[in-house]
Amino acid sequence: ALTILSLAFGKPNAWAMFALLLLILLSVFFSHIFWLAERQDNINVHKAYGPGIFDSWWLAMVTALTVGYGDSVPVTIRGKLIMVIWMLFATYCLGLYGAAITMEQIFTSNNLHQSVDAAELSRNGTRIAVHTRHAYDNGYQESPSASILRVKHV
Repeated sequence: ALTILSLAFGKPNAWAMFALLLLILLSVFFSHIFWLAERQDNINVHKAYGPGIFDSWWLAMVTALTVGYGDSVPVTIRGKLIMVIWMLFATYCLGLYGAAITMEQIFTSNNLHQSVDAAELSRNGTRIAVHTRHAYDNGYQESPSASILRVKHV
């Protein structure tokens, strides 16, 4: 099963996994803080610990991953401030996740282009020009050392 997942999605991106783990851990942390702030005044948050934490976690995840359903909202000033801070943290985590996935796609795409661009056949098919490109902070540059190989026609 792991082999199939690995083939389908590639190897896990460490930064993306870190971002998701951070999002989950912070959501649990903020759920506890939100529950403490809202449990007495908010009818949508259970007063009991287990169901109340789940209600608060649901609100945190819905707030982080969507625009919110509106089924549960903070009613106290403390709760609203906690949710604003949570929104900022969640935006950071999701931005970090998106950046990690995007950078992986860019590097994968550039490696694919590099392997495709590595051999260019000349018109008669007897010469192959091998070019290499290197990634720099300011973009990609052709290597000054492109070499030409002679190949026999078969």
